[in-house]
Amino acid sequence: MNVTFLGDALDFWKGCLFSRLRAKALLNNLVVEPLLTDSQNWHPHHLALYAELLRVDGQVIHHQDQHALANDREAYLNETPQHGDLFLDPDTGVRTHGVSAPLVRYVTPCEVAHFAQPPNRVVALYQHVRGMNVYDRAAAVISELKEADPALHSCSIESATVAMLFASHDATRIAGIYADVLDWLPERTHLWPAAP
Repeated sequence: MNVTFLGDALDFWKGCLFSRLRAKALLNNLVVEPLLTDSQNWHPHHLALYAELLRVDGQVIHHQDQHALANDREAYLNETPQHGDLFLDPDTGVRTHGVSAPLVRYVTPCEVAHFAQPPNRVVALYQHVRGMNVYDRAAAVISELKEADPALHSCSIESATVAMLFASHDATRIAGIYADVLDWLPERTHLWPAAP
């Protein structure tokens, strides 16, 4: 997440989606890992606004060393709680083969697989899309998530320019999210079952 984009329409979209899924108990104890790429520019009022827009109260993770994402990524990510559902909000999304932009703007498929280890946890992922069809980009990301962990079940919700991906080892939880959003956005919601 970059403070330059704080308060854009996508924050409202994320917040509306999370509010709906939390109200129906499809997301539980949701914590937000903002993956700040410009941590030096974030102040407490920015984080408070971000939490308010996402409708997650004070559940945004604050790291001991905000600069560690760029300098010591492993230590930074090790501070992310391993309980409750998790939203990862990288600048761009999941880093896939062929991407050359700096890693700090992404989360890797292996990192997503690591965060999805608690058996019933749902990991939500923001995915920005540029220069290609949103469905095709979601499919490419899901393919690489399955490479990292074939047991993951996933669904995606696409807008015209971005997608929200949900991954978990718990097929029932993913099916519940999928079914709920399918009623809302049937043409933009896809279920990606785990490989046999």
